Amino acid sequence: MVILLWTATGFSAAKPDYKQLYENLLKQYNSLKSENANLKKQINTLQNQVKLLNQKISSLPKEYEYDLVKDDVTISEKLPFISYKGRRYVLFDSIITTFLCITNKDYAFDVQEKKVKILSSFKKKEGTWLTDLKPTYLGMFSSFGFNDENITVNYQKFFKNIWWKHWTNGAQFSLTYKIEGKYKKFSCWLGIADCSTNSSKGVVRILGDDKLLGEYKLELNRKPTLAEINVEGINTLTLQFERTFAADLGDTYICVGDPLLVP
Repeated sequence: MVILLWTATGFSAAKPDYKQLYENLLKQYNSLKSENANLKKQINTLQNQVKLLNQKISSLPKEYEYDLVKDDVTISEKLPFISYKGRRYVLFDSIITTFLCITNKDYAFDVQEKKVKILSSFKKKEGTWLTDLKPTYLGMFSSFGFNDENITVNYQKFFKNIWWKHWTNGAQFSLTYKIEGKYKKFSCWLGIADCSTNSSKGVVRILGDDKLLGEYKLELNRKPTLAEINVEGINTLTLQFERTFAADLGDTYICVGDPLLVP
């Protein structure tokens, strides 16, 4: 009987130490609580850093490109400027080319004398650029514009220009200006822009008071054609563009370069 009692006591399970378990769990909880508090502090710190970075980014100078428009006529396209702290800063080169009506080849920076010199190769035009006037009539068109610095005719650039493009033969477009008898001569260079599709041909007609003053047939890869027209006593001047032929449906660009009215 004694042996059986000893055997049963030997196989009985030990009681768990609940106090020790509680203390261990409490330590783990406090450790996790402390770690969580530290993580929250780190998150707050990171959020504050993000706010500061966003403020710095928003205050950084930003670059834009705007068209310069006068009386609904685009004088210059995509002028770059920087906006910073409520002010707009225009590139100095843009000021020179836009307001002096010259190209970037017509001036040079003299570092020693601290001067910007207009080169002798540039000759100031005495008269009024047609592109500075507002057209009174626009005919049906595909796409047209003024003073595109990327337009070239047989690799020749014209700072002041009017261009029109279309993809179908026989398409026409016209611009009419009121000149009210103020001028004696109208001169310009005419041609098909180099970016036109193969075998492009076109015609530019110049009309005064709805009467034909000159007609000029143009072809791709030809030198620009000079047009000089007597406009004395003319009240309305019209430029008429027509695409006459091209080998495919690509765009034909017809360009009028340096259109000048001389009083």
